[in-house]
Amino acid sequence: MISRERRGVALYLTIGRTIQEKITSGEWEEGFKLPSEPDLAADFQVSRFTVRQAINELVEKGYLIRRRGNGTFVSKPSFEGNFVKSFFPSDLGSLHKLISLQKIEATPFVGKRLDLPERCIVTELYRSRYILDDASPAILEKTYFKSDLIPDIEDMDMSGRLYEYIMTRRGIELVKAKSVIEAVLPQENESEILLCPMGHPLLMMTRICFTTGEKPVLLTKSLIRTDRCKLSMEDTM
Repeated sequence: MISRERRGVALYLTIGRTIQEKITSGEWEEGFKLPSEPDLAADFQVSRFTVRQAINELVEKGYLIRRRGNGTFVSKPSFEGNFVKSFFPSDLGSLHKLISLQKIEATPFVGKRLDLPERCIVTELYRSRYILDDASPAILEKTYFKSDLIPDIEDMDMSGRLYEYIMTRRGIELVKAKSVIEAVLPQENESEILLCPMGHPLLMMTRICFTTGEKPVLLTKSLIRTDRCKLSMEDTM
């Protein structure tokens, strides 16, 4: 039941906060199946439409997930990565799976950002990234670089971290990076790989890594599922 003190706030927001508090407090754990909408409406003494609004918002935020024919469940928690360094804690895993590896002519977009001559051939490494032991990927990564940066790329462990390989195995120091983030919708093939609806919003992070002398050497475009990950920024003052 909604208290009188909280009825000044839109009902669906109040209900959403109540459900969210149950999730964040651990009362409703990952995988918990929510009561049906009619049952929740009766518990909160509101209309079923109001309950549906609250649930829709929590689904969009990633707290809940709908499974057609089965009901609504508490989803897996989102994991937080560092915006500046773009990493996830090692205990969450760093498993990548290769989708494709090819040499292509750099597009104007790639060539300009990597400061390459026209019609330069680059390597395109396309991989999916998994968090913990999830069956579906949380991130899609396309990385572009001059082929002589990693001439033995076919011998590289494709499941590991590319930056780590370059710095430890190739002895190339990456000194800084520039990132741009924007909201996008997935293409059909991306939706199929990420197992998300076509209209599901993603974050696209375009990241350029530089070595000494301000030389750009890597360009990575990452598509990030917003219900599985979030990015944080920490400033040093």
